[in-house]
Amino acid sequence: MQTALTHPKLAEIFRQLRDGRHLCLEDGELYSAVEENAEGFTDLFKTLGYALQPHRKGIYFFRGDTAVTDTARRFAVFTFILVEHLGDSGQGIEEALFTASFPIDEFPHLQSDRYRETMAEMGVSSVDDLSKLVRSMERFGFTAVDGERVRFRRPMYRLIDLCVRVLETEEDDA
Repeated sequence: MQTALTHPKLAEIFRQLRDGRHLCLEDGELYSAVEENAEGFTDLFKTLGYALQPHRKGIYFFRGDTAVTDTARRFAVFTFILVEHLGDSGQGIEEALFTASFPIDEFPHLQSDRYRETMAEMGVSSVDDLSKLVRSMERFGFTAVDGERVRFRRPMYRLIDLCVRVLETEEDDA
């Protein structure tokens, strides 16, 4: 049995995680290697100053500091709008997100004044900007983009969790 230290994909796993990628089952051998030896990878990365974090939905990522970056903020706003739209339309959010693919130009983010204003604050004011945002989400493992269609991957659960936490905080403050 290979250990984390001797795994032939160690360098690629480290590079992907260090660059912010979230690994899930779709990542095949990289995910399987981490899943099969999570404790070994956790210990190894800890010695390098990184915290490998498992997620209850079968995701691995490096836990960062608590500062929210502009990129994370854009991803969160994108997710909030999408979740709100799906909820308002009566669709099951989880089912809709993870069983369908979506044309980029049909996302709700630029369809109403309210959403357009919010997205403009995030630097997204056109379908081209929205496409760039969704493609940057792909680099982190949240989406899979095929042409002009987007499919959401399991790591989106992290962004959904963020939405839920913020909503719960707002309810507690009310």
